[in-house]
Amino acid sequence: MIKSSKFKGSTNKGAWVLLAWINLLSLDVVAGALLSGAFAAHRMEVNPGWAYWTALGLSVWIFYTLDHLVDAIRLKENAHTRRHLFTFRNIHPLTAVLGVMALLDGYLVLHFLDREVFFFGLTAGAGALTYFLVLHYGRGRQSTVVQKEATVALIYSAGIWGIPVLYSESSIAFDSLLIIACFFLLALMNTL
Repeated sequence: MIKSSKFKGSTNKGAWVLLAWINLLSLDVVAGALLSGAFAAHRMEVNPGWAYWTALGLSVWIFYTLDHLVDAIRLKENAHTRRHLFTFRNIHPLTAVLGVMALLDGYLVLHFLDREVFFFGLTAGAGALTYFLVLHYGRGRQSTVVQKEATVALIYSAGIWGIPVLYSESSIAFDSLLIIACFFLLALMNTL
């Protein structure tokens, strides 16, 4: 927060409205994932290509939107955040867009990415599906079986680092493992 007496704040309400929409639709999370993915690719010295970046952005948006949909279905009108209430009130259009994005994501992965990426995505997707099923049919958000924040941080970290590590032609150095572990801890702190 800027504490300068010269800072008057923005009078452009349109910009704040745009930022609110970006946040409600988790597009800020997608941007963060793409930037984190660029860091991971740079660190591992790989260039996964345009289809990977598109699939990464779509996959992150799908995962977060699905997570919000599960929460919105469970909480209904009792949602405690603006995002969950927005998701509940727009559940049908968001579900339709999610379906279209999932089809596009699947098409990109199947037609433009390597087989290893497909199997990695399938494994990560199975983990995410298991997470959603246990979360939805378990005892709720504070389930001891599924620690939501840790699971989301693990899936997010694996999604960001998995393909760059897979594409890397050299073995992973200790300092890279340390960076990945720190990245996971940052993701965990962010979800908490």
